[in-house]
Amino acid sequence: MVKRRILVVSDIHSNQEALEEVLKDANFYGRFTDKICAGDIIGYGPNPNEVITILQEQGFISIIGNHDQAILTGDYTLFNHNAERSARYNDSILTAESRAYLRSLQFTPYIDPSNAFALVHASFNAVVSNGSGLTKVSRVIPKRYYETYLLSEDSIVDAINSLDFEEATTIRQIPLGIFGHTHVPTFAQKYILPLNKEIIIDAGFIFDSREITFNSSQKGIVFQNSQLVPKALFNPGSVGQPRHGKPNACYGIIEIDGDTIQLHYMQVEYNVAETQRRMQKAEFPLSLIQRLEYGV
Repeated sequence: MVKRRILVVSDIHSNQEALEEVLKDANFYGRFTDKICAGDIIGYGPNPNEVITILQEQGFISIIGNHDQAILTGDYTLFNHNAERSARYNDSILTAESRAYLRSLQFTPYIDPSNAFALVHASFNAVVSNGSGLTKVSRVIPKRYYETYLLSEDSIVDAINSLDFEEATTIRQIPLGIFGHTHVPTFAQKYILPLNKEIIIDAGFIFDSREITFNSSQKGIVFQNSQLVPKALFNPGSVGQPRHGKPNACYGIIEIDGDTIQLHYMQVEYNVAETQRRMQKAEFPLSLIQRLEYGV
């Protein structure tokens, strides 16, 4: 089996300077077999068309995010004042070609052809159930794919449980779910305790560069009196508007060798001042400009 090295970016938010620096930094680690983007390509930043062009030229597989979707539809109901102002600016300068590209992206999870990973913007669980037994009714709410925040244990468990995808007469079992939306580098893996109680033991927000390794064939193994579920979630953090307490652009590298999966959380400095200058020229809200300095 060929070893795969996957470059993962998310939440670029029209920040050309940050994206270019991420790609330059990633080049030091060799050739990538895949390049993927977990959505929110535009919004917040000043250069939507340039960012889209880069993704296209680099051959990224991308999913649509909530900012991308809102700018396409003009629905800013859930946006605060700053997010809406920046989104309207992005909309005003978006080219027809860029708009067509965004419309071509799916909001439902992208599933890797070899079943190595699935990609979504916010959560893999879009199903809401009401009632129980014979009265139980389930329905799919598409917006949950790109609007749900995986910040609570319950939401993380729901997302991991949704990594089994039904297709025709088969179920595709995916060991790794890649998401964005929160702008915070995150890793989570599920364990089942006695009495079938689910708990997230190995979950946390990643604030410094680190490497996590897990084996996707460890189903049923007992770990600290619990049963390990060989599924995990990975959020590389945000390229263009990081919120992990540092201004550095975040991205991820995934290495897959058989059943062994290594997740690398990466950070790189970029020219924040240049992005801020472009935002000032476009008359973006001051608080939106300043937050880039602090990574919040």
